Amino acid sequence: MSRTPEEIRHLAEKREAKERARELESRLAFEALFSEWLRTRAEHGNPAERDRFEDEDYGVRNMDQEAELARRITTTPSPLAWMVWDKLEVLEHYLSCGGDGTNWTDTRELVVLAGIKADLIRFGIGGNGGGS
Repeated sequence: MSRTPEEIRHLAEKREAKERARELESRLAFEALFSEWLRTRAEHGNPAERDRFEDEDYGVRNMDQEAELARRITTTPSPLAWMVWDKLEVLEHYLSCGGDGTNWTDTRELVVLAGIKADLIRFGIGGNGGGS
C-alpha cells in the first residue's frame, strides 16, 4: 500500500505534534517538581512557619518530602539542557549544608552526579571530546 505525499506529510505532522506535546508534558512535570522542592525548602526559613517546625513530626515530614522531591528531580532526565542547572542547584544545596537538614544515610550525592552526567551525555555535551 503506497501513501501519497500528502498522507506522508500529514502523518509526519501528527508525529511531530505528539512529540511536542510529550516534550511539553515532561518540561512542565520537571518544573513542577523543582518548584515544589524550592517551596518546601523556603518553608524552613520562613519566620511565619517557625511554629510549625517546633512540631517535630511536621519537621520530619517536611524534611522527608524535601528529600523525596530532590531524589525525583535528580533521577528524572532533564527535559531540556538548561534544566541540568536545576539539578546542579539541588546538588549544591546538599553539598553546602554538609548533610544538615537531611536524613540521608547513603551517598546520594553520587546518584545526583550520575544523573547530571547522564543528562550531559544525552544532550551531547562533552562526550568523546565533542559536543557543544
